[in-house]
Amino acid sequence: MPYRFFGLLLVLMSFFLSGCQTQSVKKVHITEKNIVKEMVDISWAGFAFLGDFNQRETRYPYTAKIISSAENNGQRSIIDSQLSVFIKGFQSDAYNLKTEKLTKSNKMSMALGITYEDVYELDIDGKYKVSYEIGLNVVLFDFEDKKIISVFPMRFLHNELYKVKPNDADHARVINNLYTGHEFNILKESLNRMQSLNIRESYGNYIGVRNVALTGNSKEIVPKKFIKGGVIHSQIAQEFEGLLSKNSFVPVVPYTKGELIGRSMVARFSDRSKLNLKLPELDYYIDIDLRGFGFKQKKEHNGYTGRITVKSSTELSPNITDLKLSKQLWVLEKASGDIENKESQWIIYKDVLSRLINDFTKQLATSDSNWTKKHSVNKDAKEQMESLRILIKKSQ
Repeated sequence: MPYRFFGLLLVLMSFFLSGCQTQSVKKVHITEKNIVKEMVDISWAGFAFLGDFNQRETRYPYTAKIISSAENNGQRSIIDSQLSVFIKGFQSDAYNLKTEKLTKSNKMSMALGITYEDVYELDIDGKYKVSYEIGLNVVLFDFEDKKIISVFPMRFLHNELYKVKPNDADHARVINNLYTGHEFNILKESLNRMQSLNIRESYGNYIGVRNVALTGNSKEIVPKKFIKGGVIHSQIAQEFEGLLSKNSFVPVVPYTKGELIGRSMVARFSDRSKLNLKLPELDYYIDIDLRGFGFKQKKEHNGYTGRITVKSSTELSPNITDLKLSKQLWVLEKASGDIENKESQWIIYKDVLSRLINDFTKQLATSDSNWTKKHSVNKDAKEQMESLRILIKKSQ
């Protein structure tokens, strides 16, 4: 089963969620208010599994069982039932969401699709911290032409603490509760986020992560099982695109490795119908280098540092940004678990990396020169940030 970024703290995160040089760049502010919204009609397609459904046992096993169990009994799944209830009260000042059956006349359509589901156990001092993460994408597509118009990634992370090692039934119960719970329901939260989406019939430019590379001491720090099959590459890309979409109010073309077949995204719905949706080509590329980690030990604290480089480019301008970023997290030794264990250390490094990406994507929307100065070694970091903001603004 793939793994993704989890911290040691109790966290809940939902991720909703042109060629220019760095000299003499006009300051650009990215806010939701900048987006001009037009009222359009959109048909609701329902809940879907994104990617190869034959890989459901590794991609989203517990969610797939919820749907498959209902299908085998000729019933409607609890996921579809919950969505039907929430959809009835859905309102948006940007678009009308209609629930009639999809036909060719329903040109613009929307689906809520699951891209992955992860369960990760960490044994710390005889207790088990288990992280449950589910990735959902809001997919806006042209039903007639079978092509994607835009994708808004969302990420949900929930932690549980167990006194004894949890079993498969425990994990299934928690995943089920994330879809049906009253205190927090990821379906209801998804629809809440959907209300403020920037919906258009077409987008002039598309941005997304093109490539992820491991440099420096990354291959020594990252456990081999995460490197195998490019798991860590997908982790970083999905983490970045989800936070970029959430914090900068921009749709993102999904990272292709592991989720896509060719240049299309497969969507399999609860009624077993399937669509192959063509992805838009990238206009603006983001390449990420995971360029290593640092560790510093003091008497009562351990310092963990994560480092990345964010490069952006277009076909005409190959070197718009080359931002070298880093962040350090100090952890009490007694709270860090078995720090001699490589995977226990990796959990902390992943937490630092997640915080760095989150902070960076927030800074793209709300510029803070002090943050940029503290976390980047580039002398022209401020100018590079402005250049990247221009690309994001043109992709909104």
